[in-house]
Amino acid sequence: NKIIKYINGIDENLSDNQKEFINQFLPEIIKARYLFIDKILNQAIFLEPNFVYGLSKIDKFLANPFVMFVGFLTMFFVAIYLIFFQVGSSISSLLIYLNEKFVVEKFMNLMYMLTDNIWLLNFFEQGIFSSFSTVLTFLPQVVLLFVFLTLLEDSGIISRMSYVFDDLFTTFGLNGKAVYTMLMGLGCNTMSTYATRNMNNKNLKLKTAILNPYISCLARLPVYVLIATAFFSSRAYFVVVAIYLLGIAIMFSMAWILNKTFLKSKGDELLLEFPPLRPIDFKHLMQVSYLNAKDFIKRVFGLVISVGVIIWILTHTKFNLAYTGNITDSILYFFARKLTFIFAPIGLNNAGIVTALFVGIMAKELIVSTFAILNNVSTNRALIESLVCSSSLVLFSKASAISFLIFSAFYIPCLSNLAVLKKETDKFTMWFCVASQFTMSYLLSFIVYTLLTKGISFVLFTVLIIAIIMSALIFITKKFKQHKCLTCGKCNK
Repeated sequence: NKIIKYINGIDENLSDNQKEFINQFLPEIIKARYLFIDKILNQAIFLEPNFVYGLSKIDKFLANPFVMFVGFLTMFFVAIYLIFFQVGSSISSLLIYLNEKFVVEKFMNLMYMLTDNIWLLNFFEQGIFSSFSTVLTFLPQVVLLFVFLTLLEDSGIISRMSYVFDDLFTTFGLNGKAVYTMLMGLGCNTMSTYATRNMNNKNLKLKTAILNPYISCLARLPVYVLIATAFFSSRAYFVVVAIYLLGIAIMFSMAWILNKTFLKSKGDELLLEFPPLRPIDFKHLMQVSYLNAKDFIKRVFGLVISVGVIIWILTHTKFNLAYTGNITDSILYFFARKLTFIFAPIGLNNAGIVTALFVGIMAKELIVSTFAILNNVSTNRALIESLVCSSSLVLFSKASAISFLIFSAFYIPCLSNLAVLKKETDKFTMWFCVASQFTMSYLLSFIVYTLLTKGISFVLFTVLIIAIIMSALIFITKKFKQHKCLTCGKCNK
Protein backbone atom coordinates (compact mmCIF):
# COMPACT_ATOMS: atom_id res chain seq x y z
CA ASN A 1 0.00 0.00 0.00
CA LYS A 2 2.86 2.40 0.76
CA ILE A 3 4.39 1.70 -2.64
CA ILE A 4 1.07 2.38 -4.44
CA LYS A 5 0.54 5.62 -2.52
CA TYR A 6 4.08 6.74 -3.30
CA ILE A 7 3.61 6.03 -7.02
CA ASN A 8 0.36 8.01 -6.96
CA GLY A 9 2.18 11.04 -5.52
CA ILE A 10 1.30 10.57 -1.84
CA ASP A 11 4.33 10.90 0.44
CA GLU A 12 4.31 8.09 2.98
CA ASN A 13 7.50 9.24 4.81
CA LEU A 14 9.56 6.56 3.15
CA SER A 15 13.29 6.51 3.66
CA ASP A 16 15.65 7.50 0.87
CA ASN A 17 16.70 3.86 0.39
CA GLN A 18 13.07 2.79 0.04
CA LYS A 19 12.36 5.55 -2.49
CA GLU A 20 15.48 4.62 -4.48
CA PHE A 21 14.43 0.95 -4.51
CA ILE A 22 10.92 1.85 -5.73
CA ASN A 23 12.26 4.18 -8.45
CA GLN A 24 14.68 1.48 -9.62
CA PHE A 25 11.88 -1.02 -10.17
CA LEU A 26 9.20 1.54 -11.12
CA PRO A 27 9.06 0.57 -14.85
CA GLU A 28 8.48 -3.07 -13.91
CA ILE A 29 5.83 -2.07 -11.37
CA ILE A 30 3.98 0.06 -13.95
CA LYS A 31 4.26 -2.71 -16.55
CA ALA A 32 2.80 -5.21 -14.07
CA ARG A 33 -0.11 -2.89 -13.31
CA TYR A 34 -0.98 -2.48 -17.00
CA LEU A 35 -0.72 -6.24 -17.58
CA PHE A 36 -3.18 -6.71 -14.75
CA ILE A 37 -5.52 -4.11 -16.32
CA ASP A 38 -5.25 -5.81 -19.74
CA LYS A 39 -6.08 -9.16 -18.15
CA ILE A 40 -9.31 -7.74 -16.70
CA LEU A 41 -10.23 -6.03 -19.99
CA ASN A 42 -9.65 -9.21 -21.98
CA GLN A 43 -12.12 -10.99 -19.73
CA ALA A 44 -14.76 -8.28 -20.19
CA ILE A 45 -14.32 -7.01 -23.78
CA PHE A 46 -14.12 -8.88 -27.06
CA LEU A 47 -12.57 -7.22 -30.11
CA GLU A 48 -12.06 -8.70 -33.54
CA PRO A 49 -8.39 -9.45 -34.28
CA ASN A 50 -6.52 -6.44 -35.73
CA PHE A 51 -9.64 -4.30 -35.45
CA VAL A 52 -9.03 -0.55 -35.22
CA TYR A 53 -11.83 1.98 -34.78
CA GLY A 54 -12.04 4.26 -37.79
CA LEU A 55 -10.82 1.64 -40.28
CA SER A 56 -14.10 -0.23 -40.68
CA LYS A 57 -15.99 0.05 -43.96
CA ILE A 58 -18.80 2.13 -42.48
CA ASP A 59 -16.27 4.52 -40.89
CA LYS A 60 -14.49 4.99 -44.20
CA PHE A 61 -17.88 5.88 -45.68
CA LEU A 62 -18.76 8.30 -42.87
CA ALA A 63 -15.31 9.89 -43.00
CA ASN A 64 -16.11 11.24 -46.45
CA PRO A 65 -16.69 15.02 -45.91
CA PHE A 66 -19.45 15.21 -48.51
CA VAL A 67 -21.33 12.24 -47.05
CA MET A 68 -21.03 13.56 -43.48
CA PHE A 69 -22.02 17.12 -44.44
CA VAL A 70 -25.08 16.11 -46.47
CA GLY A 71 -26.03 13.43 -43.95
CA PHE A 72 -25.86 15.78 -40.99
CA LEU A 73 -27.83 18.56 -42.70
CA THR A 74 -30.48 16.05 -43.76
CA MET A 75 -30.77 14.61 -40.24
CA PHE A 76 -30.85 18.04 -38.63
CA PHE A 77 -33.47 19.61 -40.88
CA VAL A 78 -35.68 16.53 -40.78
CA ALA A 79 -35.40 16.59 -36.99
CA ILE A 80 -36.31 20.30 -36.88
CA TYR A 81 -39.33 19.67 -39.11
CA LEU A 82 -40.61 16.75 -37.04
CA ILE A 83 -39.86 18.34 -33.65
CA PHE A 84 -41.22 21.83 -34.24
CA PHE A 85 -43.81 21.47 -36.99
CA GLN A 86 -45.22 17.96 -36.62
CA VAL A 87 -44.76 15.81 -33.52
CA GLY A 88 -43.69 18.56 -31.12
CA SER A 89 -46.44 20.97 -32.10
CA SER A 90 -49.11 18.26 -31.73
CA ILE A 91 -47.91 17.35 -28.22
CA SER A 92 -47.77 21.07 -27.32
CA SER A 93 -51.36 21.57 -28.43
CA LEU A 94 -52.46 18.57 -26.36
CA LEU A 95 -50.65 19.83 -23.24
CA ILE A 96 -52.13 23.31 -23.64
CA TYR A 97 -55.63 21.84 -24.00
CA LEU A 98 -55.23 19.62 -20.91
CA ASN A 99 -53.81 22.53 -18.91
CA GLU A 100 -56.70 24.83 -19.90
CA LYS A 101 -59.35 22.17 -19.30
CA PHE A 102 -58.22 20.64 -16.02
CA VAL A 103 -56.03 23.32 -14.37
CA VAL A 104 -56.74 26.87 -15.49
CA GLU A 105 -60.50 26.50 -15.93
CA LYS A 106 -61.07 24.77 -12.59
CA PHE A 107 -58.77 27.12 -10.67
CA MET A 108 -60.31 30.26 -12.17
CA ASN A 109 -63.84 29.01 -11.46
CA LEU A 110 -62.79 28.66 -7.82
CA MET A 111 -61.26 32.16 -7.84
CA TYR A 112 -64.45 33.68 -9.31
CA MET A 113 -66.40 32.10 -6.43
CA LEU A 114 -64.01 33.54 -3.83
CA THR A 115 -63.48 37.09 -5.10
CA ASP A 116 -64.52 39.65 -7.70
CA ASN A 117 -61.27 41.65 -7.47
CA ILE A 118 -60.36 42.24 -11.13
CA TRP A 119 -56.66 42.84 -10.36
CA LEU A 120 -56.30 39.52 -8.53
CA LEU A 121 -58.27 37.57 -11.14
CA ASN A 122 -56.25 38.98 -14.04
CA PHE A 123 -53.02 38.45 -12.12
CA PHE A 124 -53.61 34.70 -11.92
CA GLU A 125 -55.18 34.23 -15.36
CA GLN A 126 -52.97 36.53 -17.46
CA GLY A 127 -49.85 36.81 -15.32
CA ILE A 128 -49.17 33.36 -13.85
CA PHE A 129 -51.10 30.96 -16.10
CA SER A 130 -50.13 32.76 -19.31
CA SER A 131 -46.43 32.38 -18.42
CA PHE A 132 -47.01 28.74 -17.43
CA SER A 133 -48.66 28.08 -20.81
CA THR A 134 -45.61 29.56 -22.53
CA VAL A 135 -43.39 26.96 -20.88
CA LEU A 136 -45.79 24.16 -21.89
CA THR A 137 -45.74 25.42 -25.47
CA PHE A 138 -42.06 24.68 -26.07
CA LEU A 139 -41.50 21.97 -23.42
CA PRO A 140 -42.16 19.01 -25.82
CA GLN A 141 -39.81 20.52 -28.43
CA VAL A 142 -37.09 20.89 -25.80
CA VAL A 143 -37.40 17.27 -24.73
CA LEU A 144 -37.44 15.97 -28.32
CA LEU A 145 -34.41 18.04 -29.33
CA PHE A 146 -32.48 16.68 -26.36
CA VAL A 147 -33.44 13.19 -27.52
CA PHE A 148 -31.99 14.00 -30.97
CA LEU A 149 -28.70 15.36 -29.55
CA THR A 150 -28.35 12.41 -27.17
CA LEU A 151 -28.99 10.06 -30.10
CA LEU A 152 -26.05 11.61 -32.00
CA GLU A 153 -23.78 11.42 -28.98
CA ASP A 154 -24.62 7.86 -27.87
CA SER A 155 -24.30 6.47 -31.38
CA GLY A 156 -20.75 7.86 -31.77
CA ILE A 157 -21.72 10.19 -34.65
CA ILE A 158 -20.61 13.40 -32.90
CA SER A 159 -16.99 12.18 -32.61
CA ARG A 160 -16.93 11.39 -36.30
CA MET A 161 -18.39 14.79 -37.13
CA SER A 162 -15.59 16.47 -35.16
CA TYR A 163 -13.02 14.42 -37.07
CA VAL A 164 -14.55 15.09 -40.50
CA PHE A 165 -15.22 18.82 -39.98
CA ASP A 166 -11.81 19.47 -38.41
CA ASP A 167 -10.26 20.49 -41.77
CA LEU A 168 -13.11 22.89 -42.52
CA PHE A 169 -12.97 24.49 -39.06
CA THR A 170 -9.17 24.77 -39.22
CA THR A 171 -9.52 26.92 -42.34
CA PHE A 172 -11.31 29.51 -40.19
CA GLY A 173 -8.90 29.27 -37.26
CA LEU A 174 -10.96 26.78 -35.26
CA ASN A 175 -10.72 23.02 -34.97
CA GLY A 176 -12.87 19.93 -34.57
CA LYS A 177 -13.34 20.56 -30.84
CA ALA A 178 -15.53 23.51 -31.80
CA VAL A 179 -17.99 21.04 -33.36
CA TYR A 180 -18.76 19.71 -29.86
CA THR A 181 -19.42 23.17 -28.49
CA MET A 182 -21.48 24.29 -31.51
CA LEU A 183 -23.70 21.22 -31.26
CA MET A 184 -24.11 21.82 -27.53
CA GLY A 185 -25.15 25.34 -28.50
CA LEU A 186 -28.22 23.90 -30.21
CA GLY A 187 -29.40 23.00 -26.73
CA CYS A 188 -28.00 25.87 -24.68
CA ASN A 189 -25.38 28.50 -25.56
CA THR A 190 -24.49 28.85 -21.88
CA MET A 191 -23.42 25.20 -21.65
CA SER A 192 -21.50 25.39 -24.94
CA THR A 193 -19.60 28.45 -23.69
CA TYR A 194 -18.83 26.59 -20.47
CA ALA A 195 -17.45 23.68 -22.55
CA THR A 196 -14.74 25.91 -24.10
CA ARG A 197 -12.71 25.53 -20.89
CA ASN A 198 -11.40 22.24 -22.34
CA MET A 199 -9.54 24.14 -25.08
CA ASN A 200 -5.84 24.70 -24.38
CA ASN A 201 -5.20 27.41 -26.98
CA LYS A 202 -6.28 30.76 -25.49
CA ASN A 203 -7.18 32.46 -28.79
CA LEU A 204 -9.06 29.39 -29.97
CA LYS A 205 -11.02 29.35 -26.72
CA LEU A 206 -11.87 33.07 -26.98
CA LYS A 207 -13.01 32.75 -30.60
CA THR A 208 -15.20 29.75 -29.90
CA ALA A 209 -16.77 31.45 -26.87
CA ILE A 210 -17.49 34.63 -28.87
CA LEU A 211 -18.96 32.67 -31.79
CA ASN A 212 -21.15 30.28 -29.76
CA PRO A 213 -24.14 32.69 -29.49
CA TYR A 214 -24.52 32.75 -33.28
CA ILE A 215 -25.75 29.14 -33.05
CA SER A 216 -29.47 29.33 -32.29
CA CYS A 217 -30.27 27.68 -28.97
CA LEU A 218 -33.53 26.07 -27.85
CA ALA A 219 -34.74 29.27 -26.20
CA ARG A 220 -34.82 31.13 -29.54
CA LEU A 221 -36.69 28.45 -31.47
CA PRO A 222 -40.15 29.25 -30.02
CA VAL A 223 -39.62 32.86 -31.19
CA TYR A 224 -38.70 31.73 -34.72
CA VAL A 225 -41.61 29.31 -34.94
CA LEU A 226 -44.09 31.88 -33.60
CA ILE A 227 -43.16 34.70 -36.00
CA ALA A 228 -42.60 32.41 -38.99
CA THR A 229 -45.95 30.65 -38.48
CA ALA A 230 -47.81 33.94 -37.98
CA PHE A 231 -46.49 35.69 -41.10
CA PHE A 232 -45.28 32.95 -43.46
CA SER A 233 -47.63 30.02 -42.63
CA SER A 234 -46.80 27.25 -45.15
CA ARG A 235 -43.25 28.57 -45.64
CA ALA A 236 -42.54 28.82 -41.90
CA TYR A 237 -40.26 25.77 -41.89
CA PHE A 238 -38.01 27.23 -44.59
CA VAL A 239 -37.84 30.56 -42.74
CA VAL A 240 -36.64 28.80 -39.56
CA VAL A 241 -34.06 26.82 -41.55
CA ALA A 242 -32.86 30.05 -43.21
CA ILE A 243 -32.27 31.66 -39.79
CA TYR A 244 -30.17 28.66 -38.73
CA LEU A 245 -28.12 28.79 -41.93
CA LEU A 246 -27.66 32.54 -41.57
CA GLY A 247 -26.31 32.05 -38.06
CA ILE A 248 -23.83 29.42 -39.29
CA ALA A 249 -22.72 31.72 -42.15
CA ILE A 250 -22.19 34.65 -39.75
CA MET A 251 -20.30 32.39 -37.34
CA PHE A 252 -17.79 31.30 -40.01
CA SER A 253 -17.47 34.86 -41.34
CA MET A 254 -16.74 36.22 -37.86
CA ALA A 255 -14.30 33.35 -37.23
CA TRP A 256 -12.37 34.26 -40.38
CA ILE A 257 -12.29 37.97 -39.43
CA LEU A 258 -11.14 37.24 -35.87
CA ASN A 259 -8.51 34.82 -37.11
CA LYS A 260 -7.11 37.42 -39.51
CA THR A 261 -7.07 40.24 -36.95
CA PHE A 262 -6.49 40.12 -33.20
CA LEU A 263 -7.27 36.46 -32.40
CA LYS A 264 -4.90 34.69 -34.74
CA SER A 265 -4.41 31.03 -34.02
CA LYS A 266 -3.50 27.84 -35.75
CA GLY A 267 -5.93 25.07 -35.01
CA ASP A 268 -4.62 22.73 -32.31
CA GLU A 269 -4.04 19.10 -33.11
CA LEU A 270 -7.34 17.32 -32.65
CA LEU A 271 -7.19 14.65 -29.97
CA LEU A 272 -10.48 13.00 -29.11
CA GLU A 273 -12.01 9.66 -28.27
CA PHE A 274 -13.13 7.81 -31.38
CA PRO A 275 -15.68 5.33 -30.00
CA PRO A 276 -17.25 2.49 -31.96
CA LEU A 277 -20.58 3.02 -33.67
CA ARG A 278 -23.06 1.72 -31.13
CA PRO A 279 -26.69 0.63 -31.30
CA ILE A 280 -28.97 2.90 -29.36
CA ASP A 281 -29.80 1.89 -25.80
CA PHE A 282 -33.37 3.17 -25.56
CA LYS A 283 -33.37 3.15 -21.75
CA HIS A 284 -30.15 5.19 -21.55
CA LEU A 285 -31.41 7.53 -24.27
CA MET A 286 -34.55 8.27 -22.28
CA GLN A 287 -32.60 8.67 -19.02
CA VAL A 288 -30.12 11.20 -20.46
CA SER A 289 -32.84 13.10 -22.31
CA TYR A 290 -34.95 13.20 -19.15
CA LEU A 291 -32.07 14.54 -17.04
CA ASN A 292 -31.20 17.21 -19.63
CA ALA A 293 -34.82 18.26 -19.98
CA LYS A 294 -35.22 18.29 -16.19
CA ASP A 295 -32.17 20.52 -15.82
CA PHE A 296 -33.47 22.83 -18.55
CA ILE A 297 -36.89 23.10 -16.89
CA LYS A 298 -35.35 23.81 -13.48
CA ARG A 299 -33.33 26.67 -14.96
CA VAL A 300 -36.08 28.07 -17.18
CA PHE A 301 -39.42 27.29 -15.56
CA GLY A 302 -39.10 29.53 -12.51
CA LEU A 303 -37.40 32.28 -14.53
CA VAL A 304 -40.13 32.41 -17.17
CA ILE A 305 -42.97 32.52 -14.64
CA SER A 306 -41.28 35.02 -12.29
CA VAL A 307 -40.27 37.39 -15.09
CA GLY A 308 -43.69 36.93 -16.70
CA VAL A 309 -45.34 38.02 -13.44
CA ILE A 310 -43.03 41.07 -13.22
CA ILE A 311 -43.85 42.02 -16.81
CA TRP A 312 -47.57 41.64 -16.15
CA ILE A 313 -47.33 43.92 -13.10
CA LEU A 314 -45.33 46.56 -14.98
CA THR A 315 -47.76 46.41 -17.91
CA HIS A 316 -50.82 46.76 -15.67
CA THR A 317 -49.55 49.40 -13.24
CA LYS A 318 -49.48 53.18 -13.66
CA PHE A 319 -46.84 55.47 -12.16
CA ASN A 320 -49.19 56.17 -9.24
CA LEU A 321 -49.19 52.37 -8.62
CA ALA A 322 -52.86 52.11 -9.60
CA TYR A 323 -54.08 49.11 -11.62
CA THR A 324 -54.83 49.71 -15.30
CA GLY A 325 -56.41 47.42 -17.85
CA ASN A 326 -55.00 49.60 -20.64
CA ILE A 327 -51.41 48.49 -21.20
CA THR A 328 -50.54 51.68 -23.11
CA ASP A 329 -50.92 53.59 -19.80
CA SER A 330 -48.49 51.31 -17.95
CA ILE A 331 -44.96 51.98 -16.63
CA LEU A 332 -43.19 49.49 -18.92
CA TYR A 333 -44.97 50.65 -22.06
CA PHE A 334 -44.05 54.29 -21.27
CA PHE A 335 -40.30 53.54 -21.17
CA ALA A 336 -40.46 51.24 -24.21
CA ARG A 337 -42.22 53.96 -26.23
CA LYS A 338 -39.40 56.41 -25.38
CA LEU A 339 -36.80 54.02 -26.84
CA THR A 340 -38.54 53.06 -30.08
CA PHE A 341 -36.51 55.64 -32.05
CA ILE A 342 -33.42 53.41 -31.67
CA PHE A 343 -35.13 50.57 -33.55
CA ALA A 344 -37.06 52.67 -36.09
CA PRO A 345 -34.42 52.25 -38.88
CA ILE A 346 -34.88 48.46 -38.76
CA GLY A 347 -38.70 48.63 -38.74
CA LEU A 348 -39.18 47.77 -35.07
CA ASN A 349 -40.51 51.14 -33.91
CA ASN A 350 -43.23 49.55 -31.81
CA ALA A 351 -43.29 49.77 -28.01
CA GLY A 352 -44.48 46.18 -27.62
CA ILE A 353 -41.63 44.83 -29.74
CA VAL A 354 -39.07 46.95 -27.89
CA THR A 355 -40.44 45.71 -24.55
CA ALA A 356 -40.04 42.07 -25.65
CA LEU A 357 -36.48 42.68 -26.90
CA PHE A 358 -35.37 44.16 -23.58
CA VAL A 359 -37.00 41.36 -21.62
CA GLY A 360 -35.39 38.85 -24.01
CA ILE A 361 -31.93 39.86 -22.78
CA MET A 362 -32.70 37.94 -19.58
CA ALA A 363 -33.77 34.84 -21.52
CA LYS A 364 -34.87 34.60 -25.15
CA GLU A 365 -37.88 32.39 -24.41
CA LEU A 366 -39.37 35.32 -22.45
CA ILE A 367 -40.01 37.13 -25.74
CA VAL A 368 -42.93 34.80 -26.47
CA SER A 369 -44.45 35.17 -23.01
CA THR A 370 -44.05 38.98 -23.24
CA PHE A 371 -45.98 39.01 -26.53
CA ALA A 372 -48.69 36.86 -24.92
CA ILE A 373 -49.03 39.22 -21.93
CA LEU A 374 -49.05 42.35 -24.09
CA ASN A 375 -51.75 40.91 -26.39
CA ASN A 376 -53.67 39.42 -23.46
CA VAL A 377 -53.76 35.83 -24.77
CA SER A 378 -52.88 32.52 -23.14
CA THR A 379 -52.53 29.98 -25.98
CA ASN A 380 -50.04 29.72 -28.81
CA ARG A 381 -52.76 29.67 -31.49
CA ALA A 382 -54.42 32.77 -30.05
CA LEU A 383 -51.04 34.53 -29.93
CA ILE A 384 -50.36 33.76 -33.60
CA GLU A 385 -53.76 35.13 -34.57
CA SER A 386 -53.24 38.26 -32.44
CA LEU A 387 -49.90 39.11 -34.04
CA VAL A 388 -51.42 39.50 -37.51
CA CYS A 389 -54.27 41.65 -36.18
CA SER A 390 -54.00 45.40 -36.84
CA SER A 391 -55.08 46.19 -33.27
CA SER A 392 -52.20 44.18 -31.77
CA LEU A 393 -49.91 45.98 -29.34
CA VAL A 394 -47.09 44.01 -30.96
CA LEU A 395 -47.48 45.22 -34.52
CA PHE A 396 -45.48 43.72 -37.41
CA SER A 397 -45.47 43.95 -41.17
CA LYS A 398 -43.92 41.12 -43.20
CA ALA A 399 -40.77 43.20 -43.72
CA SER A 400 -40.48 44.08 -40.03
CA ALA A 401 -41.20 40.45 -39.07
CA ILE A 402 -38.16 39.32 -41.10
CA SER A 403 -36.11 42.14 -39.57
CA PHE A 404 -37.23 41.05 -36.09
CA LEU A 405 -36.30 37.41 -36.76
CA ILE A 406 -32.78 38.42 -37.78
CA PHE A 407 -32.30 40.91 -34.97
CA SER A 408 -33.72 38.71 -32.19
CA ALA A 409 -31.60 35.77 -33.37
CA PHE A 410 -28.27 37.51 -32.80
CA TYR A 411 -28.66 40.82 -30.93
CA ILE A 412 -27.34 40.02 -27.40
CA PRO A 413 -26.66 36.71 -25.59
CA CYS A 414 -28.83 35.96 -22.57
CA LEU A 415 -27.65 36.98 -19.09
CA SER A 416 -26.64 33.45 -18.05
CA ASN A 417 -24.45 33.11 -21.15
CA LEU A 418 -22.84 36.50 -20.48
CA ALA A 419 -22.12 35.50 -16.88
CA VAL A 420 -20.39 32.28 -17.98
CA LEU A 421 -18.57 34.14 -20.76
CA LYS A 422 -17.15 36.60 -18.23
CA LYS A 423 -16.16 33.76 -15.90
CA GLU A 424 -14.47 31.65 -18.58
CA THR A 425 -12.76 34.53 -20.41
CA ASP A 426 -12.74 38.13 -19.09
CA LYS A 427 -14.88 41.26 -18.89
CA PHE A 428 -13.50 42.74 -22.13
CA THR A 429 -14.41 39.61 -24.13
CA MET A 430 -17.91 39.66 -22.68
CA TRP A 431 -18.50 43.30 -23.68
CA PHE A 432 -16.90 42.73 -27.06
CA CYS A 433 -19.35 39.88 -27.63
CA VAL A 434 -22.28 42.14 -26.69
CA ALA A 435 -21.11 45.04 -28.88
CA SER A 436 -20.17 42.92 -31.91
CA GLN A 437 -23.41 40.91 -31.87
CA PHE A 438 -25.62 43.97 -31.43
CA THR A 439 -23.81 45.80 -34.25
CA MET A 440 -23.90 42.78 -36.55
CA SER A 441 -27.59 42.04 -35.95
CA TYR A 442 -28.56 45.72 -36.31
CA LEU A 443 -26.69 46.14 -39.61
CA LEU A 444 -28.11 42.90 -41.04
CA SER A 445 -31.65 43.82 -39.99
CA PHE A 446 -31.20 47.33 -41.40
CA ILE A 447 -29.95 46.06 -44.76
CA VAL A 448 -32.70 43.43 -45.10
CA TYR A 449 -35.50 45.74 -43.96
CA THR A 450 -34.34 48.61 -46.18
CA LEU A 451 -33.93 46.27 -49.13
CA LEU A 452 -37.50 45.00 -48.67
CA THR A 453 -39.04 48.45 -48.25
CA LYS A 454 -36.90 50.88 -50.27
CA GLY A 455 -35.01 48.84 -52.84
CA ILE A 456 -31.40 47.93 -53.51
CA SER A 457 -30.22 51.38 -54.68
CA PHE A 458 -31.07 52.96 -51.31
CA VAL A 459 -29.30 50.11 -49.50
CA LEU A 460 -26.14 50.53 -51.57
CA PHE A 461 -26.15 54.29 -51.02
CA THR A 462 -26.64 53.88 -47.25
CA VAL A 463 -23.90 51.24 -46.99
CA LEU A 464 -21.55 53.54 -48.93
CA ILE A 465 -22.26 56.43 -46.52
CA ILE A 466 -21.67 54.17 -43.50
CA ALA A 467 -18.40 52.92 -45.01
CA ILE A 468 -17.20 56.52 -45.60
CA ILE A 469 -18.07 57.54 -42.03
CA MET A 470 -16.33 54.45 -40.57
CA SER A 471 -13.23 55.06 -42.72
CA ALA A 472 -13.12 58.69 -41.59
CA LEU A 473 -13.39 57.66 -37.93
CA ILE A 474 -10.58 55.11 -38.32
CA PHE A 475 -8.39 57.70 -40.12
CA ILE A 476 -8.99 60.32 -37.41
CA THR A 477 -8.28 57.77 -34.65
CA LYS A 478 -4.97 56.77 -36.25
CA LYS A 479 -3.94 60.41 -36.69
CA PHE A 480 -4.85 61.15 -33.08
CA LYS A 481 -2.77 58.22 -31.85
CA GLN A 482 0.22 59.31 -34.00
CA HIS A 483 -0.06 62.89 -32.72
CA LYS A 484 -0.29 61.69 -29.13
CA CYS A 485 2.74 59.44 -29.58
CA LEU A 486 4.84 62.35 -30.99
CA THR A 487 3.87 64.89 -28.35
CA CYS A 488 3.47 63.03 -25.07
CA GLY A 489 7.24 62.92 -24.38
CA LYS A 490 7.00 59.66 -22.45
CA CYS A 491 9.08 57.61 -24.86
CA ASN A 492 11.92 58.01 -27.33
CA LYS A 493 9.80 57.28 -30.41
